Amino acid sequence: MIKVVIADDIQILRQGLKAILEQDGDIEVTGLAGDGLQAFLLCKEKKPDVALMDMRMPEYDGAYAIRRIKEELPGVKILVLTTFDDRETVDAALENGADGYILKEMGDDAVIRSVKAVCTGVRVFGDSVFRSLRETASAKPEPGPGAFNLTDRERDIVRLVAQGMDNREIARTLYLAEGTVRNNLSRVLEKLELKDRTQLAVFAVKNKISDMNKLEKFLTENVRLLKKSRIDGLLAEAGTAEEIKSLIDLKRKTDELNITIADSKQY
Repeated sequence: MIKVVIADDIQILRQGLKAILEQDGDIEVTGLAGDGLQAFLLCKEKKPDVALMDMRMPEYDGAYAIRRIKEELPGVKILVLTTFDDRETVDAALENGADGYILKEMGDDAVIRSVKAVCTGVRVFGDSVFRSLRETASAKPEPGPGAFNLTDRERDIVRLVAQGMDNREIARTLYLAEGTVRNNLSRVLEKLELKDRTQLAVFAVKNKISDMNKLEKFLTENVRLLKKSRIDGLLAEAGTAEEIKSLIDLKRKTDELNITIADSKQY
């Protein structure tokens, strides 16, 4: 059973989302919050698998609520469901740790499938959100925190992470011990104040450490590997091979899924 907390400042939407999600026998809504602070407190109390939340709310806004939840409860997956797809709002959600970002215009089934996908470790984005992320990655780079403090070895590791290599593949490519790669990667994430490999890959493309063509090639290869499994109007990035298998299993149990999947191996 997937336990979900819903946060939205409009009561009728909270109730409507609860009714939609509980149509699925695998989902239980354990709490409803009218603002970001309530969402944070409910997550601490209920410890849900997924928090489904809006971005524009009173008290704590969505971005701050996401950060507080992730700081206190890093295991809770956060799926943003909002009407806002502007770059600033999307960036704020992802930079604070959101695991997915979809829009309220999506159908009921797509929302249910998104909650299930995020729960398995899959990162899910609406089409317009993904386009925005691609545009951001292709834009003129803006140096991030600590961007110029990377050693040559660290830059090599960042570049290979952005190409989708896991620690073992990076170690083999650079003739390093896997533990050395792991330690360097931890140091890089700390230097750049980033949370995971996904953020690191975006950073690499924005700052020309890697290029979009290699990232797209990686995505294309994984989509072909997974036989272009698609889920309506969404794009998701799966995590480990085990998570990809979970998503494939989910696909077999549902109707035509409409998500594009790309392997984004976990640190």
